[in-house]
Amino acid sequence: QGNSFSCIKKVIFCLSNFIQRALKIYVDKENFKQEYGYTLSALGSSYRYLGLYGKAEENLKKALKIFESVESPSELRVM
Repeated sequence: QGNSFSCIKKVIFCLSNFIQRALKIYVDKENFKQEYGYTLSALGSSYRYLGLYGKAEENLKKALKIFESVESPSELRVM
C-alpha cells in the first residue's frame, strides 16, 4: 500500500507541474478568467494531496476570489 501511495504522489506532483504551466496560458487574459480560477483550484487541490497545505490554501483562495468576482452564478461554466 505504501508503494501505491508513493506512486500516486508522484503522479500528482507531475500533474501540479503541468497545471503550473497551464496557468501561464490564462494569466492576464480576461476572457479566460474562469479557466484561470479552475486551474488555480486544481493546483490547490494537488498541493493539498501532496501535503503542501500553505500552497494549497494560497491557490484555493485565489480561485475563490476569481469565482466571487463573476457577475452571476449562471456565468460559471461546468468544466
